[in-house]
Amino acid sequence: MTSSFVGPTAPGFRNMLYYEYFDGNTRDDAFNFHFKQYFTSVQILHTTTTVSDYDTLTITYTPKSSVAAGSGSVETVLMLDISGLYYDYDGGVKAIFAADGKTIDSGARYAEVVGNPSGNEVTTIKFAQYSQRMAPLRISLTGQQAYSAGTSYTWRVPLIKNPSVAFTALRYNLTLMYYPNGVGYGYIMNQHQCINEYYTEADTSTSFNPTIVNANRNVQINSGIDLAISLDSYSLTQWDSVVFKLDNSLAGLTPNFLNGNDTGNYNYYYFSNINMIHAQKKTSNLVTTVGIGAVSSSINYQRPFSFSWVKVHDSSNAPTSANPRTLKVGVTPSLTLNYLTSYTAAALTRIEGS
Repeated sequence: MTSSFVGPTAPGFRNMLYYEYFDGNTRDDAFNFHFKQYFTSVQILHTTTTVSDYDTLTITYTPKSSVAAGSGSVETVLMLDISGLYYDYDGGVKAIFAADGKTIDSGARYAEVVGNPSGNEVTTIKFAQYSQRMAPLRISLTGQQAYSAGTSYTWRVPLIKNPSVAFTALRYNLTLMYYPNGVGYGYIMNQHQCINEYYTEADTSTSFNPTIVNANRNVQINSGIDLAISLDSYSLTQWDSVVFKLDNSLAGLTPNFLNGNDTGNYNYYYFSNINMIHAQKKTSNLVTTVGIGAVSSSINYQRPFSFSWVKVHDSSNAPTSANPRTLKVGVTPSLTLNYLTSYTAAALTRIEGS
């Protein structure tokens, strides 16, 4: 038996291949050694750590290495791994889709923030198989622009169900991978392992009664809707969040939430595919509504619409000593918009004389 080492094939790659040979020409075993380089910095913020509630992560990360954009010859993938030991194997995602009368399979597209970071990205989710070599719950981001070393980027991951047991530590692995065509493995460019300083807390939330408010008439043309959610006279503290998801089993509203209609008070993050909004209050103004940008359905008759739930979270735009938690939970009654598909103004003819 003989052996050989093969060094890095391109500048900046930190891996080495070790081959073992039998009979002088048959390659029997190959070992790929990765020399990991860590991100310059990683910060993970939560909307809530309440047990069994759905958390939306804001991950801010700074690569230490520059990485080319995905193309026809390479793919760049950012992966978030979450242990399947304490989390549901599917992160609670199947229940979200089932409530909308839909299904989702492991490896399918999940949800991404439109316009962050490139507008072309796709987020997929692969369910955990803890009994099979402890395979984690894995959420992957692809279709990004090139990464520049030392530059900060943000990735938002919606609605991952927290563990059901209080005081469970929150652990995540973040990995930036580079996959060239013609190679059977990827290169680990940057990695981060985190046992979060936050942990799950018991549910202390209270119920409230949010409602949908239509600032225009109920008779609309397709672009004439100006909606808001009334928060039952409750005003969010600065940097707290309100999260709401369209009930996708109802067809009365076509979502167009990219630009909310109260950007003076809120930062809006719209997650496509699941049609969810994370609105974070950026002012200390007394505001008891959160605006929604939307258009009506193109169907030419009445259809109701609603939101699956509205939740208020004690969150922040920076790490805090207190755990983020869920404050209020409510469901909006459905609303039906009656609208016309077209409108023609009546013609007026001026008549002079007696």
